[in-house]
Amino acid sequence: MNEKLTLSLNRTSIRNGKEFAKRNSKSVSALIQDYFDSLNEKTESVSARKKSKTPITDSIVKRIRKARKKAGKKIDSRNYKKILAEELTKKYNAI
Repeated sequence: MNEKLTLSLNRTSIRNGKEFAKRNSKSVSALIQDYFDSLNEKTESVSARKKSKTPITDSIVKRIRKARKKAGKKIDSRNYKKILAEELTKKYNAI
């Protein structure tokens, strides 16, 4: 059985929601229901991701920890960005 829910949103959000719903042949209520239904799925998938990191995440974390030790616990954003770029390049060039 459906129940009513009253939301207070700004006009832009309402307009965007209605336009999106129209493009996808859904009602705004159906969009909100889909979103609410997905909340538990997202929470479960985030928990699962926290438990099992991907290999790329592991390699980035290891390199950052190593760089932090070498730099005396502080690493600037340039080093972080360099490490991240190198690891992502390795990952996507290997495909």
